[in-house]
Amino acid sequence: MTVAARDGIAALTLDAVAAEADVSKGGLLYHFPTKNALIAAVAADVVTRFAIGIEERVAADNRPAALAHAYVDSTFDDDASHPELLHALLAHPGIGPEQIGTALELIDVWEQRLVAAGLDAGTAALVRHACDGWWMTERLGAPRSTTAHAATVLRARLHRLIEEATS
Repeated sequence: MTVAARDGIAALTLDAVAAEADVSKGGLLYHFPTKNALIAAVAADVVTRFAIGIEERVAADNRPAALAHAYVDSTFDDDASHPELLHALLAHPGIGPEQIGTALELIDVWEQRLVAAGLDAGTAALVRHACDGWWMTERLGAPRSTTAHAATVLRARLHRLIEEATS
């Protein structure tokens, strides 16, 4: 992930990753036989880091719907959602469902977890879709001047919605 985050997906080559990890290219090929396998691992790592960030926020929050609040905050937090890296991943011509399979699988898992955390199914779907839509809009390059205020408003409204749904 270091090479991709620092230099972009185009620089994510087996040679560059082997050098960064201080392993032989052969050793790297044992774990990642193709560049697509390497890209899939980067995508999975980003999703895993996002999930860990959510769990860390949940551990520090004593509200009834801490998971839902953490999901919203992590989505809007660039440090948690890795927008530049994920934008590069999504823009890469070799990216398809097989490379981002982990992320696609987790979409349903997050919605199920939001319901298990106390949201009704409709509110959980609304929160997840609003977060996903916001995240994708940002990845597609919406101008920051128009999105900064919208992000603040949307984030606050989602938190209010969660509070109302769990009180």
